[in-house]
Amino acid sequence: MTEEKIYRLTGIDSAIEMLRPSAKWEVTNSCFSRWDDDRPQPSMEEVKKVQQLAKEFEDKLDTIWTEEQRNSLGLQQTAIKKTMPK
Repeated sequence: MTEEKIYRLTGIDSAIEMLRPSAKWEVTNSCFSRWDDDRPQPSMEEVKKVQQLAKEFEDKLDTIWTEEQRNSLGLQQTAIKKTMPK
């Protein structure tokens, strides 16, 4: 049985944190609806690029999860996949 990969770094929140640490923001319908930071907000293209780079990095890791961890992370993964670039 092939187990589905669990990604931890590919969410939009992780990508934005890597681009603009500690920025305050909100995204609605794939667009920034709030940006409270002195630095310029990243473009959604930049965010998607970071998400893709994070995925490529995680794909190289052979992470081993317990069944309990897999179960608790399952719902998070569904939400993360919705934000990933196609």
